Amino acid sequence: MVDDVFMQWHGGAATVPLGNAEVERLSEIPWRCMVSGDRWKLNLSPADTCELYDLNSDPLELVNLFDHPDHSDRVRAMTDRVLEWQVSTGDELGLDL
Repeated sequence: MVDDVFMQWHGGAATVPLGNAEVERLSEIPWRCMVSGDRWKLNLSPADTCELYDLNSDPLELVNLFDHPDHSDRVRAMTDRVLEWQVSTGDELGLDL
């Protein structure tokens, strides 16, 4: 976990209009994100689509690999690291994936 970066968003109403209803809806959904030191980004949300991106080959994050069978071990390993981080920081967002 030394080279990993973790981010959290607890959701919340925007203080200014965000442009459209879908963006407004998404801004209120809590999520957790982890960017590994070895090129991968994982977004986890209990209420929205989970995502995995290879930042080297897909820097614009256009191809979601989360459900791709070739990456199931990576998703599990990264999810475990997020869960470990949650325990170590007292983060209580349930990620029932």
